[in-house]
Amino acid sequence: MMKVSSMHDEQYTSDDKNRVDEHRSIEAEDGTLLELQKELADCLVLQQEWKERFLRINADFENYKRRMVREQTSWLETCQQKIFLDLLPIVDDFDRALQTSPSTEETKIWIEGFILIRSSLQKMLASFGVEPMKNYQDFDPLYHEAIAQIASDTKRSGAIVEVLQPGYVWKEKVLRPAKVVVAQ
Repeated sequence: MMKVSSMHDEQYTSDDKNRVDEHRSIEAEDGTLLELQKELADCLVLQQEWKERFLRINADFENYKRRMVREQTSWLETCQQKIFLDLLPIVDDFDRALQTSPSTEETKIWIEGFILIRSSLQKMLASFGVEPMKNYQDFDPLYHEAIAQIASDTKRSGAIVEVLQPGYVWKEKVLRPAKVVVAQ
């Protein structure tokens, strides 16, 4: 039988102590009852230690589960961001292709097909929260990347003159900054 030191006697609950005290009041001639009472007391102490250990381990496990959920969410957002960044050059290619004006009726139909495809792609991105930037008035280094500066009579210094590549935001964060030309 495993014996536990007497310094753990203080860890009993009051009910445990009452039960042990009841058993101590009974005397046996051969001493076996006293030995059983001691073993019972040791078992109660051991049970309390295991209970406390279980509660600590259970709390650690709950913390671990919450941390894993946070990490999985972060990982998912990182993957989504990578996919959206890879899709944006395709949107840019569609925009460049659509800037040319069709000359024949057959070409117009072909261009309308591209417009539909580009529209579907834009709707898919919007369904995930990816939106094109709308503010192209004044240069803001958080949202714009200045590719060049030019002198302008009509725009004041720091104003955006031309947008070379539109910027996109996702979940209120810059997914891709806009590439712009700024007035000197």
